[in-house]
Amino acid sequence: MRGNLMDIYKILTEDETLLRLLYYPATSLEDSPLSASKANILDKSASEKWDIINGLIKKTDKANDLTTESRCRVCVYMGNRRSTNNNAVSNQQVIFDIYSPIEWDDVDFRLTWICDTINDLFGGQRITGLGKTENDIGGRIATVSGFIGYRIIYDFGSIKS
Repeated sequence: MRGNLMDIYKILTEDETLLRLLYYPATSLEDSPLSASKANILDKSASEKWDIINGLIKKTDKANDLTTESRCRVCVYMGNRRSTNNNAVSNQQVIFDIYSPIEWDDVDFRLTWICDTINDLFGGQRITGLGKTENDIGGRIATVSGFIGYRIIYDFGSIKS
């Protein structure tokens, strides 16, 4: 399971579009976080890049430290593991909790933009384990004041150990 999470985390931390959506606020629909006028996060020095990434992407379901000064956040962690008819393979859930400040979402539908980006990265893709990741379920989640949240759950085949 650790190897599966490492594969998933690597994809999240190496996607410039996702990082920009999580990091850069917008003042209007024309002020895109993907604009060439905004610096690439992956081009920053290693320490600055990882300081930014460590605030944007968490490997647990940690959201209680979000404040109005915070950026968006993605939390990624393992969900339920279920048996299959194959003695060597389990069906493993991976959970993405996505948080956006309400003010950001009110400008450019940031929460759904981030969800769409995660779906592009993981939905129906061969990422880790066996087979393609399949969308299991999604829905709104409770979060701290000033934020909105959405959960996306994917399933993939995982080798039983």
